[in-house]
Amino acid sequence: MQRSQAQYFELYELAPVGYLTLNEKGLISTSNLTASELLGVKKSTLDKRPLSQFVIPEHQDAYYLFFRQLLASENKHTCEVCILRPNGIRFWAALEARTMKDAASGMLQVRCTLSDFTKRKQVEQQQRELQKHKEQLLKLQVVNQTVAAIAHDLNQPLSAAASYTDAAQNLLCKENNVPVKAIHALDQIAQQIQRAGQVIHNLFSFLHSGETVVEPIDLNQMVHTIVNQLKQDASVHSFQVVLKLTQGLPKVAANALQLEIILTNLLRNAIEAIEDSEMSTGTIQLAVRTADSGTCADLSVKDTGPGVPEEKIQSIFEAFFSTKPHGLGMGLAISRALIEAQGGNCGVNRIPVPPEPLSI
Repeated sequence: MQRSQAQYFELYELAPVGYLTLNEKGLISTSNLTASELLGVKKSTLDKRPLSQFVIPEHQDAYYLFFRQLLASENKHTCEVCILRPNGIRFWAALEARTMKDAASGMLQVRCTLSDFTKRKQVEQQQRELQKHKEQLLKLQVVNQTVAAIAHDLNQPLSAAASYTDAAQNLLCKENNVPVKAIHALDQIAQQIQRAGQVIHNLFSFLHSGETVVEPIDLNQMVHTIVNQLKQDASVHSFQVVLKLTQGLPKVAANALQLEIILTNLLRNAIEAIEDSEMSTGTIQLAVRTADSGTCADLSVKDTGPGVPEEKIQSIFEAFFSTKPHGLGMGLAISRALIEAQGGNCGVNRIPVPPEPLSI
């Protein structure tokens, strides 16, 4: 008799999984020691307690659906929920159960097994993160190859444009009564061609070496320069900018061309996001702020666009992700790479006031 009791104790009470019997209301009527240990309470305290009491609030709906399905049929059902122990520790639990009638009372009972599969869940999460990281690396590789190809293909037409501009300038210099505006326009064209060449050369070098040459930059002056350039750009919708620039801001160690690309991207993205939305086509309003945070300078761009959905906000710096209908999703990805290459970091915030502006 004692041997049989010892075997029962080992087979039932110390089983590798928890055993529970629930009544039709979901209250625990019997349990083994493993179940009580998994739930983090003494076995004697489990009697007539609802198992749902241990399920976290976010998984209550899934558990109740599981229990209703059990009562509706005699088939075996499974459910994965997160259990919260009284000591605050959570674990992932796999529930496997089926209903049957008690031979003595004729009452419907739910026989359930409870097991901890937290480690498996963690491995699955690590695998998902690893897969996501691999996909990101692949996307970045595609970005690098694409940008490198574009940079290579643009060099020749830019060189040709520079030559034609230089020839036009020489011809005009030999003529009399040449409009000053024409000369000025050609000078601007030449400057922009030279700037485009520098940007491409800079990006090409960065993609090959991953290194960035930095120099002391007046961040406030850079902001004024980029804002003025965009206002003179005929392809950009009219906009207003509220500048909140900290006076006496120390110069920052950065690459001028890359910083120009970053700020231009942020401003253009803000403008295009508002233009592509169904919001009023009135004047676009942006706010650009600089501040000294001690060891570094902060630069933020805030717009009054439609905002980004909460579930997508963490993805806006990923390659090929875009909230714009015809966006390529490369601007912010390249901007982040350039920022991080210079020892900086970037992020995005939603400001919870109508119409929910976005701050980067």
